[in-house]
Amino acid sequence: MATSRLLSLRDAGADAWNVYADELLASPRSDDRERGELIRLQLELERAEGAQRATLQTRERELIARTPSLGGPDAVLARLDATWRRGFISRVQRPNWEGLRILLSHPSGALVDEFILNNPQLQLDDQVELIARSKPPLRALQIDSDDSGTRFEGIIECGPALQLPTLERASIVVRQLDIETRPPLVSPVRELTLGAPLIPWAPLDAATFPNLTRLDLLAIVGITWQRRGFSTNDQIPAPPVGPGPRFRSGGVTPKLEQLVLRNFFIDGTTMAMALELCASTPLRELDVRGCQFATGIENELPKLKCRVQL
Repeated sequence: MATSRLLSLRDAGADAWNVYADELLASPRSDDRERGELIRLQLELERAEGAQRATLQTRERELIARTPSLGGPDAVLARLDATWRRGFISRVQRPNWEGLRILLSHPSGALVDEFILNNPQLQLDDQVELIARSKPPLRALQIDSDDSGTRFEGIIECGPALQLPTLERASIVVRQLDIETRPPLVSPVRELTLGAPLIPWAPLDAATFPNLTRLDLLAIVGITWQRRGFSTNDQIPAPPVGPGPRFRSGGVTPKLEQLVLRNFFIDGTTMAMALELCASTPLRELDVRGCQFATGIENELPKLKCRVQL
């Protein structure tokens, strides 16, 4: 959906955007002129203060809401919890289904940077599948299940979304998680957070993250959630990290610099994994704050050739 010209503008300075706005304002197409007007207005907003800023924000809202080429049919995009930047939506959180579907095929979504999927009224796997299929130029993706768990009983297959070629950061915290390695997953992400009652070591072990520098693993413990109308309080104990053989050898994370473990039980197997990581990757920090330790393991931590956060 985004042209190479637009993608090259994403991180460009205001001067380049002013040139682009001028081109659109001179276009014979009304849709282009409307987008050019919005770009020019939002560039002004970046510099405005006080009363002038309030006036410009009012104009901005009115322009998006009344212009289908900007706010979509029935102004559905104007009602999203979204951040607009220089004529396009850059960040969206808690989208409804109609808004998500339209945004992924609408010109206003051509430069969307970040999605935060945390709408408890929608099935997460449906949203992730739609995003993966549409291939927006995302750089950040956050997927959070709600506290009740009522809508997120199924396994969330996040692998296709992790393969988006522009993706740099991903945070996925759900009840049931599948990395989805069919076909084999190679992900461009540099920072990855995974959270679940059980970390899916087997598929993570089969995936490849050649650019990954930071990996956060969160074990969800002591959760209270509902399942099929019944409230339960599952006091899940801190699980062991486990060996993670290929991960341990650094074969799938050659650039790993930071490993964060939360709510795990740190035992001798974890210690052996950390020692091998120090030997096979540029690991410089292991953060184990909030973890439990087997007897004597804390005394072994000074052996690691990296900083340890306790």
